[in-house]
Amino acid sequence: MATEMRVLLSAKEYVLVILTLTLVPIVLVELFGVSQMRAAIPEFQTDPNMPQLEDWLVGILFAFLIIGVRFALTAVFKPLGRMVLSPTKRNKEDRVERFATVLFKFTFFAAITVAGFFVMRDEKWFPAVLGGKGEIREAYLTLHDAPSFALKYYFLVQLGYHFHSLLFMVFFSPIR
Repeated sequence: MATEMRVLLSAKEYVLVILTLTLVPIVLVELFGVSQMRAAIPEFQTDPNMPQLEDWLVGILFAFLIIGVRFALTAVFKPLGRMVLSPTKRNKEDRVERFATVLFKFTFFAAITVAGFFVMRDEKWFPAVLGGKGEIREAYLTLHDAPSFALKYYFLVQLGYHFHSLLFMVFFSPIR
């Protein structure tokens, strides 16, 4: 006699599944649009410094690196959470885990903000009011120029962070 296996999902889980399934065609349409634009602009085909679709792989590698760093920093931040949190909260493992996660995100965003400033401050489109040396209108005039090496990798790290968030939510976070 065979047993029947059923998967019961809550309303929140159904919403997550639907949103994830909605994201797939959006990404595919976006990639199609980017490929059409790249085909129409010759600089994308002749300049090797222009972003390439293969660069996504570098972003995905950054995602796995960030996941490793997150696990390491979370292990470091948990004892700190047990010392800092109030006695009623430090005994609950999910509160300590949440503290470590928030501290990781704070550390990442503080570091990436400072790195972003140093990467972008010399770009000709980064305005002086933000500490740069350029004019904001240049951002619309430089679409055919290859980004600097540092700027390209800054965006790939950002891609890695967001891909890490997706992977972490799907594979490591309990659905609340």
